[in-house]
Amino acid sequence: MYQFNHGYELLELTKKFNLPISQIVVLAEQEKTGEGLDTIFQKMRNNLKVMKEAINKGLNEDLKSVSGLSGGDAKKLYERIIIGNTLSCETMAKAAASALAVTEVNASMG
Repeated sequence: MYQFNHGYELLELTKKFNLPISQIVVLAEQEKTGEGLDTIFQKMRNNLKVMKEAINKGLNEDLKSVSGLSGGDAKKLYERIIIGNTLSCETMAKAAASALAVTEVNASMG
């Protein structure tokens, strides 16, 4: 009843049930997994903790992928943010650095 595959379907569900996106997503997860709210939110908290740890590691360590072909870009971008030398606004640069950090930690099997 709450499942969706595309953004427009999610928006249709919000209108149909007069609920915010966040609530539709949680209801869809409950429906999909059969888990209770406490379990779902605990998993979300754990996922957020892991991502924050990956961001911290990726921004502060010079990581390389297992193949050695990529890595270290998150730290370089973060260093440019610190000195105020980026091509975009600080918010966008921080978002990009955080995303890079997570992917680099994953690629380094960290």
